[in-house]
Amino acid sequence: MIIRDSLAKQVYTQLKDIIVLQETDGFRMGDRINENDIAEMFECSITPVRESLNMLRHDGLVVGKSYRSSNIVSFSRKEVDDLFELRSCLEQFAMEQSVKAFTEEDVAKLREANEKYRAAYLQFEETGIVEFNKEFHAQLLSKSHNEALRSELDRITERIAMIRSPIARKRKETGDQEYLLKPVREHAAIVEALERKDIEGAKKALAAHISRICADSRECYD
Repeated sequence: MIIRDSLAKQVYTQLKDIIVLQETDGFRMGDRINENDIAEMFECSITPVRESLNMLRHDGLVVGKSYRSSNIVSFSRKEVDDLFELRSCLEQFAMEQSVKAFTEEDVAKLREANEKYRAAYLQFEETGIVEFNKEFHAQLLSKSHNEALRSELDRITERIAMIRSPIARKRKETGDQEYLLKPVREHAAIVEALERKDIEGAKKALAAHISRICADSRECYD
């Protein structure tokens, strides 16, 4: 039972986590949304459910304007490519603006975030994987003062996390830990370039990281 305090926001936050992690039947990519089931799940009325779905539409995680015909977003291979291409362009630009003002402490925070990311991957703690990856990239852009750019990147990376969730579980089943830890090593390459104050090298490492996870994701979509 959710206590009525910004109820729609609470429903929105929890639904977003469910959708991004892609673990729950009825909330997988392409699934039709049943408002009554959501209201029952959170023991609330339809009104906060509809308000939360409007917020999720803004995030690009729910599609369909009618309350009776909304679905969890799904992606074609072309849409996957487009999202990654847009992320690469925007994040390289935002990172370049941010890291010009970085201190040694900022770089240390990046390394710390990546170590937490590594620990989550070693345990395959999916919520942690999503959160610490988000923390790493947020720290990377922490001194970019373009809030509109950062907000758009947040929306893009949430959809990419959603795309990646079922793929990561599939990779886990292979038992190939070296493969699973590739994103951690790619993050480390970015940090190492920044420690050398090599901004161009950091941009190249970031571009290579995004390109590699795009290729990994593409094969799982039509």
